[in-house]
Amino acid sequence: MPLFFQSFLQLDEELASHRRHEANTGKEEHRIRKLLNKDRKLDEIKTYIDMLQEIQDRNVLQTESGKQELAEKWLTMQDRLTALESGSIREVLQSAKKHKGTARASAIVCDVLIAKQR
Repeated sequence: MPLFFQSFLQLDEELASHRRHEANTGKEEHRIRKLLNKDRKLDEIKTYIDMLQEIQDRNVLQTESGKQELAEKWLTMQDRLTALESGSIREVLQSAKKHKGTARASAIVCDVLIAKQR
């Protein structure tokens, strides 16, 4: 069993959507060179989608609102992955518009720059 699930604790399903500090717990990269590396970004998104899928498969969330938010995030990340793999700035922007409630502005800017690389 992955370490992620060995130490997961659920409290009323009010979960942080993102957490940043010096020792970034999400292991996200904030240096521009690595941040705009297309292969690295695609791998990160695929890993995140796999994590979301495992949470869904294990029925971690019990409320309908929690399950709905999980499904929306999974769909957002799937669309983001598809748009980035296409290499089309237009598709990246369409995906961002479609998921404007869950897509962060900084991620959209990075995705456009990554798609522009081809």
